Amino acid sequence: MTAPQTEKICPSCGSENRPDCRFCTGCGKEFPKERTCPRCSATVSASQRFCNACGAPVDAAPEAPAGGKMKFCHQCRALIDREAKFCNQCGAVIANMPLCPRCGDPIGPEEKFCGVCGLPFTSAAPAQQSPARPVVPPTVPPPSQPMIQPKPAGSRGISLGKILAGIVVVLVIIVGIIMILPDSPPPPPGGGTTAGGTVPTGEEPLRVQQSERESRQMLDAAATALENRDIATFSQSVYPKDLARLGSPLVFQSGGEESLAAVLRNAQVAESYKGIIYYTSDSDGSPIQFTTIKEGELWFISGL
Repeated sequence: MTAPQTEKICPSCGSENRPDCRFCTGCGKEFPKERTCPRCSATVSASQRFCNACGAPVDAAPEAPAGGKMKFCHQCRALIDREAKFCNQCGAVIANMPLCPRCGDPIGPEEKFCGVCGLPFTSAAPAQQSPARPVVPPTVPPPSQPMIQPKPAGSRGISLGKILAGIVVVLVIIVGIIMILPDSPPPPPGGGTTAGGTVPTGEEPLRVQQSERESRQMLDAAATALENRDIATFSQSVYPKDLARLGSPLVFQSGGEESLAAVLRNAQVAESYKGIIYYTSDSDGSPIQFTTIKEGELWFISGL
C-alpha cells in the first residue's frame, strides 16, 4: 500500500497542495522544479543534494511525473494508480471525482487551479464529472401497433402547378357560362311579372331618360287610341304574348276604354332601365302595376 504523502505548501499564497502538483491549486502559480527522494519519496527541491527527511542522496533521483500514471485521492490525499476506481488507503470511490477538462487530473472541492496543467476552474472551464455508463432498456414496439412503412419515393401528392392549372380551367369555364347566358331583366316592383326583354344594368342616365321619354310617348298614343275607341291601334301597343293571352280582338266593357286610358295617362315611373320601364297606377282606388318593353324600335305594354 502507498502511504499518504506530505502536502506541498505554496510559497506564494501558503495553500496546501498535493505532492504531484506543478501549479498551486489556490493561486495558479507554478511551483519550482522538485524531485522525489528515492528512499522515502519525500519532495526535495532541485538545488538539494540530500533529502531533508532521511538524508539519502537525491542527485540521481528522477522528477515526479506530473500527470503521469498516478493520481491523488482527495479523501485521504494518498497517491494511487491513475486507472484505480477506489482508493487503496480509504476506499473512496475515485470514479465520482470531478476531473480537469484539459488534462483529466482529479479536482478537489476547494481547488481553483489544476495542480498538473495550471488550468483555472472558472465558469468558462467547469470541472468535468467522470462519465457514467447509461443503462438503456431495449426498445420493443407494442404488438398491437402496426409498423409504419415509409412512403415510396415515387408516390407524391398533387403538385402546386397542377392545382393552379385546375383553378384556371374552372375560372375559364365559369366566365364562358356567364358570357353565354343572356342577361335577365330586374324584377318588377311589388313582385309583378315582366314579359321578355333584355335589360343590361348600369346604363348611363341619358339613355335611361331617353327610354322614359319614348315609353311615355307610346303610353300617350295608346291612351288616345282608347279614348277614340280605336281598339286596333291600341292592340298594336300591347305586347304580343299578352295580346295572345287576352285574345284578339280585345273586348272592353262599357266605359272600359276610358278607364284604361286614365290608368295609362296617370301612370308613374317606379323603376327605369334602358329598354324597360316599370309603372304604377290605380283604377278606382285599386293599385295597378305594368311594364313597357322595347323590342327593336317599338315599345309595348305588358302586364295589364
